[in-house]
Amino acid sequence: MRRRWLCIVVVTLCLLAVATSASAECAWVVWSERLELVEVPTGPPSGPEIHPLAGFSTKKECEVAAARVRQTEGGEKVISDKVQGTIHVRTQFYCLPDTVDPRGPKGK
Repeated sequence: MRRRWLCIVVVTLCLLAVATSASAECAWVVWSERLELVEVPTGPPSGPEIHPLAGFSTKKECEVAAARVRQTEGGEKVISDKVQGTIHVRTQFYCLPDTVDPRGPKGK
C-alpha cells in the first residue's frame, strides 16, 4: 500500500514537472536506479531499472528531494528465495538535468 501511494505521488510530481519545465531554463530530475545482484544465479542477471521520479526547477530542490527519498527507500535490501538464491537489491537516487537521460538514446 505504501509503494502504491508513493507511485501516485511520483506520477503527480512528474506531471507537475513536465508542466513547469517548459518555462524553466534548466529543470532537474530525480532518477531511481534499481539493480538486482543474485549470488546464486539461475539465469542471466537483470539489468538496472532506471526511472524518473520527479522534476524540480533547481538543482538544490532536486538534491533535497533525492536525499529524502534515499532515506526512506534507498540502500540495499537482501531477499532470500529458494529458487533464485539470495538477491541483493540496491537502489540509488540521483539528480540530473532534464536534458540528460541515463537510460541512453532512444531508438528510431
